[in-house]
Amino acid sequence: MRTRTTSIIAIALLSLAACANDQGDVADEMIKQAADAGMDLDEQCVRDLSVDLTDEDVRSLEEGSDAPTPAAQEVLTKMVIECSSTEDIVETILAELPDDGTVDKECVADFLKEADLTAAPDEAAASAMLECMTIEG
Repeated sequence: MRTRTTSIIAIALLSLAACANDQGDVADEMIKQAADAGMDLDEQCVRDLSVDLTDEDVRSLEEGSDAPTPAAQEVLTKMVIECSSTEDIVETILAELPDDGTVDKECVADFLKEADLTAAPDEAAASAMLECMTIEG
């Protein structure tokens, strides 16, 4: 199982519109969208993983589709986790965090660099991340 955060990253990177006709199109668009977001994906790795997408998965990524299939979400997440560097992932996550002082970005970066980004988050991970946040109230 993949983390919710990396699933969000993968789906956000892949705003396919109507251009995904096959696995090659998905790979091309994933590489392009990642580059536009400042992430450098290993092209061969992305292409190797794209063959795991079925025709149904590809159709689920087209514009007007309700949502990607769970299998498509998993492949896209693998593309981000397995085909990019931890540094790129950390930078992408940090860029999405608020700059209002509620989150210690250095603390989050340190945590993420040591975390297994392919594992489902557990109670210890949630607790560690909470230590990086300031909650008032």
